[in-house]
Amino acid sequence: ARRTPKFGIEMHPFYGAKGVRNVRRAQELFPACLKLASAKVKGSNDVNWEEDALVKFSTSVEDLYLVCVQGFWPHALSLLEDYDTTVQKLRANGHRTVDDAARLLRTSGSRLEAVQSLSSFIHCSLSLVPDTAEKLQAILRDHPACHGRVLGSRHGNWASLVAMMSGHSERVDAAVYSPDGKTIVTVSQDKTCRVWESTTGECNVVLKGHKAMVETVAYSPDSARLVTSDQDHTCRIWSTLTGECKAILRGHTNTVKSAVYSKDGTKILTASLDQTCRVWDALTAECLLTLEGHTNYINFAFFSMDGSKVVSLSLDHTCRVYDAVTGDCIVTLEGHGDSVTSAAFNADYSLLATGSDDNTCRVWDTSSWECLHIIEGLGKSIDSSFFHPSGDYLVTGGLGACTVWDVKTGEMKHSLVGYFLAPTKSPVTKLCTTVVTCNRDDRTVRVWDVATGECKAELDYVGWVQTADISPDGSKVVTTQNNKMCSVLDIHYAKEEGRHAPAGHLDWVYNCNFSPDNSMVVTASKDGTCRVWDAATGECKAVLKGHAGEVSSAVFSPDGTKIASSADDCTCRVWDVASWECVAVLRGHKYVVSSAAFSPDGSAIATSSFDKTCRVWSTSTWECEHVLEGHTSNVEEVVFSGDGSMVAGSSKRSDTRVWDVKTGELKHEVKGTFPVVFSPDSTMLATSTSDLGCCVWDLASSQAKCELHGLSLTPTSLRFSPDGTKLAITSRERLVHIGDVNTGDMVATLEGHAGKSYCAVFSPDGNTVATASADFTCRVWDTTSWKCKAVLEGHAGTVIAVAFSSDGHMLASCSYDHTCRVWKAPFV
Repeated sequence: ARRTPKFGIEMHPFYGAKGVRNVRRAQELFPACLKLASAKVKGSNDVNWEEDALVKFSTSVEDLYLVCVQGFWPHALSLLEDYDTTVQKLRANGHRTVDDAARLLRTSGSRLEAVQSLSSFIHCSLSLVPDTAEKLQAILRDHPACHGRVLGSRHGNWASLVAMMSGHSERVDAAVYSPDGKTIVTVSQDKTCRVWESTTGECNVVLKGHKAMVETVAYSPDSARLVTSDQDHTCRIWSTLTGECKAILRGHTNTVKSAVYSKDGTKILTASLDQTCRVWDALTAECLLTLEGHTNYINFAFFSMDGSKVVSLSLDHTCRVYDAVTGDCIVTLEGHGDSVTSAAFNADYSLLATGSDDNTCRVWDTSSWECLHIIEGLGKSIDSSFFHPSGDYLVTGGLGACTVWDVKTGEMKHSLVGYFLAPTKSPVTKLCTTVVTCNRDDRTVRVWDVATGECKAELDYVGWVQTADISPDGSKVVTTQNNKMCSVLDIHYAKEEGRHAPAGHLDWVYNCNFSPDNSMVVTASKDGTCRVWDAATGECKAVLKGHAGEVSSAVFSPDGTKIASSADDCTCRVWDVASWECVAVLRGHKYVVSSAAFSPDGSAIATSSFDKTCRVWSTSTWECEHVLEGHTSNVEEVVFSGDGSMVAGSSKRSDTRVWDVKTGELKHEVKGTFPVVFSPDSTMLATSTSDLGCCVWDLASSQAKCELHGLSLTPTSLRFSPDGTKLAITSRERLVHIGDVNTGDMVATLEGHAGKSYCAVFSPDGNTVATASADFTCRVWDTTSWKCKAVLEGHAGTVIAVAFSSDGHMLASCSYDHTCRVWKAPFV
């Protein structure tokens, strides 16, 4: 409610909220906003005064910070919209800060509301403000509360929000464009659907009548009608113009999971948990065929584009193909080990692809119905699959990965950043040239070209995006955000704004390491690239591209002339530091390569893989010298001993094995699991144990030297002190433990992080320990008193790893916020 202070100026609504009780306090907190609010009430026509107040607000970091943390950002946006003409005039004259500040609040206000300090606000904003907003970035970077050097800035652009559609009383589960692109239908848990104007976001009609939650929705080819199904065992046909229910399809005896129109619009196909599909006349609502044969629930069914066939997918692990005219079953495709969740034909119907919860996609020859390829889904369930119109590429996706495959070879072509998105109430079965993904950590939506793997547009928007659908003309994307609204974003605006090349990683940074001379830092990212940075200036010196999957690790050779990187594409690549060219691709592993390491003398590279093996490669010939076998589960990590004579591989579910580097013979097998680390003098090995502890092994006898207990979770990181007497242990709890290797006692517990601890490392001189945490911070601890010396704030996401330079003067930290940061001693 509005409040009127004693001197008669009517206050803007947000001044009466969250403890801002009087005008004096409002003046202290929001001097620029208060001036704008007062001017609005008084009806001031002084344009120059308006411009001055707007610029002051947008360039005041403190004002922006307080507006967010006090929860006033929606009201501030409303206020700024009252001055939209002036804002656009300023933008046209080159003063973009007001517009950029408004976009920061619009796209990320709810996220920034949760920050704990001004410093955290600045660093979080830096990860959200794109490099097209140069002035706002500079204002944030130059603020005294900005600490540390950021390797890479937020790339891309602001999203253009075309429309927001609000009206449902419960969460919106999907939003789908009509074939003509003029309307959008939304499906909600409030048991209704709504039809909206796609350009304005205005609600045309509300479709009411279902007695249970709506399961699926599909437009007729002419966009004039909709078919919906729900858990009350029925389907309904609606007019998109009037919202009138034209017919109810009755006959199924359980929930109807899907309903789609044939290409000519004359038939409707439904699939149900009653283990049958039905074909209906779209005009008379008469059931024409009942398709039987499945022995478990049916997930989905669709017509082939020519209308001659029906394909159904079931929890019975099979896919069935029926004649759409006679209802006869043509073939039952068997082979999947779990529920079949998706399927699609290629353009000439010569191939059918099926995706499954068994983490595979199978490509079938439709003339012989033989399986041509079994495509592994990188350990992820495949929820959607479709072909490119050329027939050369197949896209598979689910909650975890989106991948493009070469149809002829079955090999991975591109790994696209983010989670694959589809309008979940209307699965993809058509041919597509583009795909939409969402990264739920940075809350961006990306549009990709399937053939090239190129990101065509990146759309920043606040919210945990659940589903997305591209408009028929490819110009816009409609998204749902796990709430009661959906949004329309303009792809073309994103293209126009994205003038600058990306300045940093597009996804999580998993790993960071200094070069031997400490002049550079190499980072490995989920975006499929490595980047090399100047440690002094933060400048990106090189982007190492070539992997077709997430890059899990990157490390310099001991002489600093090479970089080895491991990736999900089953390879390790070696890069020349002088030319930044890939000089070798180490092939042989059959599955994800989880880590790579150089031997201390640089003569060999060791790799570990989820194919349950490690390999040792010669750096002179790039040939595989030894295949180290024996593990019974994924090998998570491989490490060399300090003297280079041994290499150890560790797994989460099987014993740790130690081999002789020269002969490849097994030297030790100990009852310990991932993680693993050698002592500096190579006489001991530390591993995790099954009883929530860790064990230090004497390698001379292969016997346990000591066991360290007191953890509440399984260890995730182990590091010896330089003198080999202490062991730093993290275990995804808030506490970091320090164990004495000689006595087996826990000598210190480092307490201070507000989130899980992921990594702890000793400085080269052993005087400090650095820790990385899910609370977005790093901490530096003194090893004499075990007290916290410094809290390094700035990351806008979980800090997953830290690494000291060899002289101990710098610390690098990498994060899920897509950045790596370099901190200089004394880290205060």
